[in-house]
Amino acid sequence: MKIDGGKGGGLTPPVDGKSAQQGPRPLSPGSDAYVMACRDRFIGIAKSLVGEHVTLSMLDGTVHEGVLHTCTPFRNEPFSILLKQVKTKKW
Repeated sequence: MKIDGGKGGGLTPPVDGKSAQQGPRPLSPGSDAYVMACRDRFIGIAKSLVGEHVTLSMLDGTVHEGVLHTCTPFRNEPFSILLKQVKTKKW
């Protein structure tokens, strides 16, 4: 909808009859846009966790606790996480 600049001062409906407030189109999984959106979301979460006490569970069952220092979320590099002040809880 747009605001009418005339004497009426009200809202006028869109000409084509469709809602003017259309949300973003859904992304199909596997598309480049979807992968980039997931990557951006992951980077935001990782940035918010830097300096926080975290628990890291490895695929082999090992559990580490420590302070998250950094990680490498890049496509062309292997994923790695760097913790400081680490304690191994389960070996």
